[in-house]
Amino acid sequence: PLAAAIMAQVCQGLHAAHELPARVVHRDVSPNNILITRDSVKVIDFGIARTSAPFGDKPVTAPNITAGCPPYMSPEQVAAPQTVTRLSDLFSAAAVLYELCAGASAFSRGNMVATMAAVLTHDLPPLRSVCEQASPRLELLLQHALRKDPAERQPSTAAELAALLKEEAGPQLHSHDRIVS
Repeated sequence: PLAAAIMAQVCQGLHAAHELPARVVHRDVSPNNILITRDSVKVIDFGIARTSAPFGDKPVTAPNITAGCPPYMSPEQVAAPQTVTRLSDLFSAAAVLYELCAGASAFSRGNMVATMAAVLTHDLPPLRSVCEQASPRLELLLQHALRKDPAERQPSTAAELAALLKEEAGPQLHSHDRIVS
């Protein structure tokens, strides 16, 4: 439940970025870019973020470049980076949550090429097979959020994912209310 509470706040931050007029897509949601303080959880390092609205006549980062931390990249980010949308950030957040629960990276392999191949082709074991205390509801949520095809991915917004994770966190959310609002 604590992992769900932490990731609920991450999703709230992603939702705020996604809803800006520029429609910011982070493109690098990973444990390295989640800062947990005494009072909150923050998504940091928007260095490779992409927007739907160019600044001047150039986008902030090149949209056709594969960038990000491979074990947390979505399949579309690996295969067709120009197609990345907010659903890619949700996949990445779900991959982080899976790792928090399982204690190991979902897609990490011996090298970058093998890791990217795993992102594209590897189906994860059900969460409860690697994390006995995970609820059936959380396992199902991650199965939907980690679908390879973004059109099949659910939920479709970071706000929806945050709400579901808050429900999952339940009373645990309140016992850690200093870091999760």
